[in-house]
Formats: sequence, structure tokens, C-alpha cells
Amino acid sequence: ELLGDDAAQRAKIAQVASEFGDHKGTITRNCYNPEGPKLVAEGACDGVIARLPNAEKFIGDNEFIVGNKISWADFFVWEQLDLISFVLPGTLDGFPKLKAFHQRFRNLPKLEAYFKLEPM
Repeated sequence: ELLGDDAAQRAKIAQVASEFGDHKGTITRNCYNPEGPKLVAEGACDGVIARLPNAEKFIGDNEFIVGNKISWADFFVWEQLDLISFVLPGTLDGFPKLKAFHQRFRNLPKLEAYFKLEPM
């Protein structure tokens, strides 16, 4: 059910996962580096921010990544957006559709209860 309904949806899901996988590598590389905060301040994650307009355009007015049905990519994208928000606070403010997706996903009834258990 989470894989996509057809080949076109599965291709979109794979494309988005690949793109956000690149984001994850860029950001986490700095998290494990003792100089990470300095590198981030100097722009080490600017490439991630530069690619967010494409993600914003891709999600458009869809509720989820491939329309109005959740897929495994939604979990992955949410995690990456959460990481971006943690490492680069305020970044999603410039991307209202991604920010709305991030919040909408977090508020899904079955996930909301889980997130309430999460220490912040």
C-alpha cells in the first residue's frame, strides 16, 4: 500500500527519495564533524537549501508526495524536513508548502500520539 499504485507513482516516489537522500547525506555529514556547526554557519548546507524550491514545486498542492495517498516516501521526506528544521532552524519558513506538509504529516492521527511521546 505504501509503494505507490502504479509505475508512475513508484517512479515519483523513487525520485523524491533519491533527492532527499542527497539532502540527508549533506546535512548528517556535518552533524558528525566536530567542526559541523562552524561549517554549517559557513554555508556547508547551502546546497540543500538551494534545492528546496524544486521540492516545494514538486509537492505543490498535494496532500502527500504522490497526491492524496500516503507512501513510504512521505515518512522519509518528513524525517529529512525535520532534520533540516533541526540543523537549519527557520529554513522551512521560506517554503510554505514543505512546511505545511511537515506539519500535516506530524498531525496524522496515528502519528500524532507517537510524537506526543517524543521528548523535544
